[in-house]
Amino acid sequence: MKLDKENMRKMRQLILFTIIILIALWNYKMIFDAIRFVFGIIFPFLLGGGIAFVLNVPMSFFEEKLFYNRYLKDKKIANRIARPISLVLTIAVLIGVVVLVMFVVIPELTKTVISLGKTIQTDQDSHFTGEDDPDIYSRSPALPGGTVHGQQRGAGMAGRAEPGS
Repeated sequence: MKLDKENMRKMRQLILFTIIILIALWNYKMIFDAIRFVFGIIFPFLLGGGIAFVLNVPMSFFEEKLFYNRYLKDKKIANRIARPISLVLTIAVLIGVVVLVMFVVIPELTKTVISLGKTIQTDQDSHFTGEDDPDIYSRSPALPGGTVHGQQRGAGMAGRAEPGS
């Protein structure tokens, strides 16, 4: 490797980059705190932009369908109040959807989760005790020539060894 000006400059940049990375790794908590601080400042703007982006679609729909039809297209007052009324309608529809989810979907989801929990518990209890299928042990996988729970493979409940024998 030649030690001309270009290679020396690249080596200095590489050494400087390595030192910066090393210092950043030593002080990673401070780096994460700085990132968290910057994200805390930027987050409200990102959230506002996301809400505006999502609300713009139904608001444009209401604005177009209610105020820019052939009857109200040339009315000055309709053009002036189109955006505020569309915004209020959009927020009302959004609140309606949230209320619908709260009072219809969430209770049904809760019932489903509770029912699923009871079903899993019942199936789990009966699976481990063998109550639902007395021949379950005969279908259990085993190594060739081996036993499953003290019985020969495929022997069923009748081939089970009695305790103490």
